[in-house]
Amino acid sequence: MNSFDKWTVAAFDGSDSVRYILHFLLPEYSRIFGAKIMNAEKCIVFNDPTSECPMLIINTNPVMIRLAQSSTSYWAQTVYQLSHEICHYAIRQGKANKDYTLSWLEETICEAMSLYMLQYSAEKWCKCPLSQRAPQFSKSITAYLVNELKR
Repeated sequence: MNSFDKWTVAAFDGSDSVRYILHFLLPEYSRIFGAKIMNAEKCIVFNDPTSECPMLIINTNPVMIRLAQSSTSYWAQTVYQLSHEICHYAIRQGKANKDYTLSWLEETICEAMSLYMLQYSAEKWCKCPLSQRAPQFSKSITAYLVNELKR
């Protein structure tokens, strides 16, 4: 089992579900990018329902992932947004200059990872603690993925 002690979810309404989803996704990111990458830098996840978009915020120490959800009960959207920003975090760890971004390439990779992680989440939903509350939610994740692929 991987330890992700550098990852924290700030306290906010719905932070428990975000924490469950984060800890459900991180082992797969660790499998893909390596544990060293995924534990390289402290990161705090929070939600700002008034924000226009989610973002990896790098001008803070520690870095932060901001979600932009009107409600964190939209778990498929949480998977989508969080996956995208976790991927930015992973890419950042491999850079000599962590502040440099080749935006079009990173956005393409991060979008692909969001879609992959939606598929992964739908297939492995029973491994997420939230599946105890909603065992059939994998169908909603699949529907969200289909809608994203149609865009």
